[in-house]
Amino acid sequence: MLSRAAPGIQQATTAPAERALSSCAAGGCSPEVRTRRAAWRSRPNRLLAWATITVIGVALLLPYSGSVAALFGFVPLPWPLLAVTLAIAAAYIGLTEAAKHWFYAVALKPRAASRARRRRR
Repeated sequence: MLSRAAPGIQQATTAPAERALSSCAAGGCSPEVRTRRAAWRSRPNRLLAWATITVIGVALLLPYSGSVAALFGFVPLPWPLLAVTLAIAAAYIGLTEAAKHWFYAVALKPRAASRARRRRR
């Protein structure tokens, strides 16, 4: 949400957590970023899950499909390179979960405590 600070100047009024997590909307949100909870504890919509699995399956199998791959000029990746790519994706998911845990447990904790103190006054 944006509000006018002065003519021609806009000032962001959303909380930092909302801005950080809403940034995934621009480039597509990966499952591990779409919620505060761990990715394995929060299930996506069934349609979203099946669409994601289908796209990943097609992307992985298309270069190995023979005539369709030749039509588009796709060449299969060597297995070691594919394994490294999948390992990088797994590391990304793990680091994203660790960053979310830190962000919600550490970065937002002082703000929540200061808000609680202000309410008590």
